[in-house]
Amino acid sequence: MSLKVLLVRPASTRITEILIEGVKLNHPNIEFTILESYESTSQIKNLEYNVIPKVDFFKQKISVSRKLKYLFLEILKFSNLQKLRSNAAKQEFIDRITPYYTQIIDKFDIINFHFLRPDSIDLLKFVPNNKKVLISLWGSDLFRIYKEHIDKKKEALDRADMITVHSEEMKTFLLNQYGVELEKKVRIVLFGNSFQAIDLIKQKQQQEVYYSKIIKDINNDKIVVTLSHSGIEIQQHLKVLEELKKLRNEIKSQLYLIVPLSYGGSEDYRTEVKEAVLSTGISNYIISEFLSLYEVLEIKKRADIHLNLCLTDSLNNAMIESLLFNKIVIAGAWLPYKILAEHGIHIVLIDSISELNEKIEGIILNRENFHSELFVNQSKTENLVSNKFTGEIWGNYYIELAASNKHLN
Repeated sequence: MSLKVLLVRPASTRITEILIEGVKLNHPNIEFTILESYESTSQIKNLEYNVIPKVDFFKQKISVSRKLKYLFLEILKFSNLQKLRSNAAKQEFIDRITPYYTQIIDKFDIINFHFLRPDSIDLLKFVPNNKKVLISLWGSDLFRIYKEHIDKKKEALDRADMITVHSEEMKTFLLNQYGVELEKKVRIVLFGNSFQAIDLIKQKQQQEVYYSKIIKDINNDKIVVTLSHSGIEIQQHLKVLEELKKLRNEIKSQLYLIVPLSYGGSEDYRTEVKEAVLSTGISNYIISEFLSLYEVLEIKKRADIHLNLCLTDSLNNAMIESLLFNKIVIAGAWLPYKILAEHGIHIVLIDSISELNEKIEGIILNRENFHSELFVNQSKTENLVSNKFTGEIWGNYYIELAASNKHLN
């Protein structure tokens, strides 16, 4: 008998694709349907699950998936216009949409919300009480606190039957912020990573075959540094770039800086970052275009150092991929990465961005010593994040939740 999961995510992301792949490796009877809560920036290919089309119309003969997307868009419109509507208009909307929504949502055993956003919280309000709800927190949706969202998040977390986080640090923060009464329904699990693409990149580069023109254009003698993985302001690009600008010219001449800005952040902020990159005096490539998975991994494979100095995070995939390629990762000591140390995975921690240049110079002068310490990172990271392993855990949690006859709290 199959178990049907509706997975609500903010957009098309490799994180959830890898999760689903891992679950289906271990639990082929679990079926997924995806609802994206805002327009996707890429297409999902070659995966055996249903992606709900992005449509804003409703006809009786269209598929269940399209009807669900239509209802979600209606809910978003309703939520955005709440302040302008009378109580009677609000009730009329709820009365009109609830029968359709209940009929469609009844086809799923579990509703799994990924990344807790205000729009997904609005959708949660329409989930019938008899449906199991799993909320999967990613990191910044937990750590970034907006006063106007705290009450809404608290209400959503109280409604959830199960909550997943990535680490003990996330769990502690969650319970301190939203109440220790949530503890019984909290589960710790990583999203995982797929190694098929990574193995292919290693094979292709041995043959000197490349997907990305970025890699082809970098001189072999350059030390490649990647900064962050998105254009979101919490990545602290400007502070990092201001520090890199202070490096000695003889150090700068050895570096090649790659800065991904293809998604996230406002246009004004990305423009400011681009100007700051150019002002560093370091050879660079600013990624503004969307890259394929293989292009992204090629860059990780070629890079020597990855800088992960964001304000908040929870084991982002870009850093994990760098560790899988045995690269040097410089990260903020303020980030919740205790799990890496517990598994014997080595990263370079700094207490302040002002310490960055000293670390970079030390690494350049002692590269052999650093790489000898990192030799074990790949195998230990694989053991930690293999989606074959994490997928089994996710599947077990779905099965546990579906089998429970009452809320876990």
